[in-house]
Amino acid sequence: MRTMTAYLLGFLLMTAAGAAEEVSLISGLDNRPQVDEFIGNLRSAMAEPVTEPRTEGSGAMRVRLFGHPSLETPPQFSATSVRGGLRYCDWRPYQQLLLDVYNLDEAPLQLVLFARSSAKEYTLPLSLPPGAWTTVRVPVADVQAAGVDTAAMTALGLRLDSGRRTQASRIVLDNVRLTGADVAAIRATRAREDAAYRVRPRPQPLRTPAVESVAELLTDKGKVRRVVDAPVVANPEVLVVGGGLAGVAAVVTAARMGADALLIERAGSLGGMATTGLVPPAFRKELNEGIVAEFLKRLEQVGGTAEMWNPEIMKVVLLDMVRESGAKLMLYTTAVDAIVRDNVIRGVMVEGKSGPQAILSRIVIDCTGDGDVAAWAGAPFEIGRGRDEETQTQTLVFLLGNVDTTKLLPARPKLPDLVAKARAEGGLTTRFAGGAAIQPVILGEHGVANINSINIPQVSGLKVDDLTYSHIEAQREALQLVDFYRKYVPGCEGCYLLQSAEFIGVRESRRIVGEYVLTGEDVLQGATFRDAISRGFYPIDIHAADGTGDAAGIHLSRSYEIPYRCLVPKKIANLLVAGRCISADHVAHGSVRVMGTTMPIGEAAGCAAALCIAKNRSPRSLQGDQIRRRLEDFSSWPSPGTQVPDNLALSSKGTVASADSIFSGNAPDNAIDGLVTTSQSSRWLSDYSDPPHWLQLDFSAPQTVKQVKLYFFDPEGDTIYLARGLEVQVQQEGKWRTVAAVTDNAQLRPTLNFAPVTTGALRVVFTTGCAGDNMIRLREVEVH
Repeated sequence: MRTMTAYLLGFLLMTAAGAAEEVSLISGLDNRPQVDEFIGNLRSAMAEPVTEPRTEGSGAMRVRLFGHPSLETPPQFSATSVRGGLRYCDWRPYQQLLLDVYNLDEAPLQLVLFARSSAKEYTLPLSLPPGAWTTVRVPVADVQAAGVDTAAMTALGLRLDSGRRTQASRIVLDNVRLTGADVAAIRATRAREDAAYRVRPRPQPLRTPAVESVAELLTDKGKVRRVVDAPVVANPEVLVVGGGLAGVAAVVTAARMGADALLIERAGSLGGMATTGLVPPAFRKELNEGIVAEFLKRLEQVGGTAEMWNPEIMKVVLLDMVRESGAKLMLYTTAVDAIVRDNVIRGVMVEGKSGPQAILSRIVIDCTGDGDVAAWAGAPFEIGRGRDEETQTQTLVFLLGNVDTTKLLPARPKLPDLVAKARAEGGLTTRFAGGAAIQPVILGEHGVANINSINIPQVSGLKVDDLTYSHIEAQREALQLVDFYRKYVPGCEGCYLLQSAEFIGVRESRRIVGEYVLTGEDVLQGATFRDAISRGFYPIDIHAADGTGDAAGIHLSRSYEIPYRCLVPKKIANLLVAGRCISADHVAHGSVRVMGTTMPIGEAAGCAAALCIAKNRSPRSLQGDQIRRRLEDFSSWPSPGTQVPDNLALSSKGTVASADSIFSGNAPDNAIDGLVTTSQSSRWLSDYSDPPHWLQLDFSAPQTVKQVKLYFFDPEGDTIYLARGLEVQVQQEGKWRTVAAVTDNAQLRPTLNFAPVTTGALRVVFTTGCAGDNMIRLREVEVH
């Protein structure tokens, strides 16, 4: 960062030359506090201080912009006056805005600089050459000419020219400053703004007086030294702490492989957030079969399904799996500390009705979700977004009774409109209701539905007073949502609050730093690793604490692999982590955190622990490919999809796909990526509007074509999801001409042949939707 000494020296030199100029820094960007202060808004981006490259001084700021085809708006970051990041908001005394930008990409990068007041925005397109600094100069007069009120600037930032990227773009920002010649006016303005800045309030987590009194009672004002004798009550070879889906998978796998394994859980049942938290899991068994496939099959055998998650059925199935494996189990047992010597974990201290106890073990697997054991042992960890320690919002899930699902199911697509109507009429004032997400648990005229719609922001999953506040506040909002469903949602006229979760849903707390940190780029690019032991598939779903976006809602075009190194914490020996606390950055965690990903991670951790026992090895010395081979023996590593043959309709050949509509980020480019999956990734979805729908392919150069092959199928091969009416059209002389048509298609992979024709663009028109609804679900298209 250029120092003020350098600026004053420049000022003196320019004064001597007769061109007086005052330099005003909008923000320093040398260190973490300065970067945190400057960034007021991040959408699909991350920022951090760096020392290289820099123009001058001690440091600069690096920004990663996570562009992706599914993004509706281009990724951006900005400093905003509302949050305090835009230090100087009155630009009238200045002549120019200057900033230095370095393009870390290997190709030219197209950005847009924007500066806005509350009502208007000034934009400047930028083309940054690779591997070089560019000094951007913006005359303040140009900003004024765009209608922006330069007396009250509210935001300054950069964004990609579009969201259509397959990987992150990286830039370094340095020396954000304002310059001008009227020294007296600048000094007066700066003095006035500095005085206001010093007293500007900072946002604080919300608290209510009633909850504050509870929190105060729970806060120990002093210290009490306690010395107790804790008997060693167990000495298993493998100890798993936490009985959620990851913990169950870990202990069952370790026990089945011959290890003496013990699972401890704080609640009176297994399943964690899936049961005591009432959160419906999301699985892709075609990506991670093994214990996931077994769990789903067992659920079906006793009356549960993958669409209707009954927590009571899950509790029984999980308990049976643990007992049948030969693993031991201790419920109502809470881990409170780690037993560590010379960076080797020897076991854990626990508390329960039996008082303080100790459990020793050769290998410990932390499946607490919060990384409690790893943190107590001294393993490094991260909290928050990099620029601050804000984590995702917390949610209390609840169940509605007496719901007529025969009326509810057809009404679900209209829920966002019903939420908007309720808000407009004053019938819903909760801070977040989203689409008022509802999912049936029991079907029928007197059924049960699961509601996952409450977001409590700016709270920590590691503080008792925060968790107390969050749970109480969420229960208040639940009652309001019940009233909303009664008044506005068909099928819920007579519903009532049947049950709320025993534990608040914590999406994010600690992320343990392992031998490898999975990144947002890894997730977006569908990264593969030599030591991969599991796959992730879920969108980057970040419920930001302050509503800034933070990469929320990025849908993935393909699955990604998770390396074994993410399960091995730095510094501590004999310890593994599994679940949402594995080693990942904030953006990657937004995808990794879901139970459909954490359960197979738990299976891999249990496999690794058993191998360590059998081979007398430490987790760090174990090779990931050894675990991978054992998982393949368990059918836990299926092929993620089928590569289509070489054809003209591939994005890798420069073909560009567009469509009449897109549903929930399932972009048309997914249908020309060369991969046919049985999961819900890598597909194009139209919206629910009435047909016709169309998918258009624009070739990089005119092509002679004579065949089109389409892939319609769901994981079970159900023909309900194929389109009956199809047409192939080619563009010639600016007009579309139909060259092939089918009105009664019954094939999951239909092929349409026609006379050879040369064209630069081709359309597949779907004249009828699928039998289930009007939507088109297309996995892939080939053109030959």
